[in-house]
Amino acid sequence: MPLHNVLVTGATGYIARHIIRMLLDDGHHVVGSVRNLAAEAELRGAIGPALADPAALDRLRLVQLDLNADAGWDAAMQGIDVLMHTASPVPNGKITVDDSFVTTAIGGTLRACKAAYAAGVRRMVVTSSMAAIMGADGHENGEEFDESDWTVPDRPHLNPYTKSKTLAERALWDWNQTEAPEARITAINPSFVMGPPLGTTQVPSSLNILARLLSGTDPALPDLSLPFVDVQDVARMHVLAIDMPQTEGKRYLSSENLMSFLELAALLRQDYPDRRIPNRLAPKFVMKLIGLFKVEVRGIVANWGRRDAVSNTRARQDMGIEFSDATEAIRASARFLVDNDMLDRT
Repeated sequence: MPLHNVLVTGATGYIARHIIRMLLDDGHHVVGSVRNLAAEAELRGAIGPALADPAALDRLRLVQLDLNADAGWDAAMQGIDVLMHTASPVPNGKITVDDSFVTTAIGGTLRACKAAYAAGVRRMVVTSSMAAIMGADGHENGEEFDESDWTVPDRPHLNPYTKSKTLAERALWDWNQTEAPEARITAINPSFVMGPPLGTTQVPSSLNILARLLSGTDPALPDLSLPFVDVQDVARMHVLAIDMPQTEGKRYLSSENLMSFLELAALLRQDYPDRRIPNRLAPKFVMKLIGLFKVEVRGIVANWGRRDAVSNTRARQDMGIEFSDATEAIRASARFLVDNDMLDRT
């Protein structure tokens, strides 16, 4: 396996930390971008203990970059031969999800890729999302979503995060086709990512679902089903893609198991019977009323009762990946949140 110098954007992110850990374990050199170098001590402290060889941490260097500013990008790309672009604004329950998500996601993706391309980097692996796929038209009869599907960006009740991931990935492929034909790009589109994070400073956004259920935050559940995947599988797909030419020019769904909120809550109650985990569905008319005031709830109501399957066939065929049991990743995530007293940090 050839060794690479990889720039990973958004190095403090949930998925990015696992990617960096795998890259270092595999012998690569990594430059990680962060918005503030003050995060370096915590990041090294989180990744170091997870490495097979703690000395591998010496092959990690951090640089300060901003998705919304040009400063530093050209210099950061010097000596790099692979761009791993994971950085994008993510809803965490504490910041307003507005149209700035869209402009930052698009601008940041193009800024990172253009700087890499100008520096001679041709191999790029970019983190997109199932959000860029599962808002496609059709599928009313339970047809599986796959990589040929694209979310319609002006679909009613589409939240800014979903729109940001869709338009950013669209912009990436348009740029590849029209301005950077020599760029060899692979997009990874994860579903809801589960698994213990590296570090305990904050709860990753996708684990907020578990944190709310374990805390009894909501008295009832939406009639909604979600596809889940282990964070280790998502990270491994990013790393595998680097040296797999058959993945170039393609996008890949990363998903293993579909579960409803009722099923998810029942799973958690098995392990935590003493917690006030909700066990009933919310009335749809109540959710509609809430949706009059909260845009994110309108999207839930629009998908009420749907059970949309997601295909992982392309990833299994092209990458040879065998997906881990997402149910076990969910259980491990819940244990991590409880054991580290993180339920009050959501």
